[in-house]
Amino acid sequence: MKPVSLVFFLFVACSPLHAENTPAPLSVSVGTPTVVEVNDPEYTVTVADLKRQYLVHRPLTRLPNELLPVVLVFHDNLSNAQDIRKESGWNTLADKEGFMVVYPEGSGHFPSFNAGHCCGYASVQQIDDVAFTRLLLEDLTKRYAINPGRIYAAGFGNGGMMAYRLAYEMSDQIAAVGSVAGDLEATGSTRPKRPVPVMHFHGMKDEKIPYKGGATKSSIGSTADHASVAQTIGYWMDVNKCQATPVEVETEKDYLMSRYEPADGVPGAPVVLYSFPEGGHTWPGGIDLSGYLGNGTLITSVNATALMWDFFDDFNIGGLRKKD
Repeated sequence: MKPVSLVFFLFVACSPLHAENTPAPLSVSVGTPTVVEVNDPEYTVTVADLKRQYLVHRPLTRLPNELLPVVLVFHDNLSNAQDIRKESGWNTLADKEGFMVVYPEGSGHFPSFNAGHCCGYASVQQIDDVAFTRLLLEDLTKRYAINPGRIYAAGFGNGGMMAYRLAYEMSDQIAAVGSVAGDLEATGSTRPKRPVPVMHFHGMKDEKIPYKGGATKSSIGSTADHASVAQTIGYWMDVNKCQATPVEVETEKDYLMSRYEPADGVPGAPVVLYSFPEGGHTWPGGIDLSGYLGNGTLITSVNATALMWDFFDDFNIGGLRKKD
């Protein structure tokens, strides 16, 4: 996995192309894993002749023969799996709470995921990242004892967009999703087969993925138009049959939280939105690895990783609260 060059940030942009993917032949390349750090092996799978990597972190404390919940964490474009591991702090929480974290690696020399019409190499080349995720999970199941009913997707920026794509194309396997600074890419007529619980975090001064939508305003210079947070949340509220009025609102100095739920007796799923008036394109409560690029203010009073896990932990693949 290669570090991202600062110079490249000034010239590479998300592509506005729409990617209509045709499922490609799948094969698995199985070999001895490369150990990136203690307890974090890297595995390779092959999708349509393209070798793809992912990192795995197993919790330090776990019960024998326990089926582990899994959180898939997708990095931003022009970033990589190791970066999002450092930025988000998922490993530390996984060790405390007893779940597995998987960090897929995007494609291209400067990695990205094809989330619809964004971003970069993955979108231009119409890389089938949904097929990659399905194959990754097949491979993971062969290697580890995981709970197939408790697989969650989270991501940052382009990775947050990818998490949403999995929610509406893989709702048969993804129990809930969390997105930081992502947006809903073009879905066409695609809708999930079931309501999918959603938690979204977004800085209102994010210039890479603007809160109000439209083109990127940062130095990266993207020409891609992004959906607004209102459009993104509106889509999921519709899919999840939520009422227009939030059932819970929390207002603090650094953020506004709104939680939307279906009416009593209506089958659906919640949508939770955290908005940060001064927040930029960063992972709340994490580490800003690219502050020199002018990604804006990092909010530290809210920990997106901990909040996502608390949210995920309530749901299984059936969309039911785990305690039910």
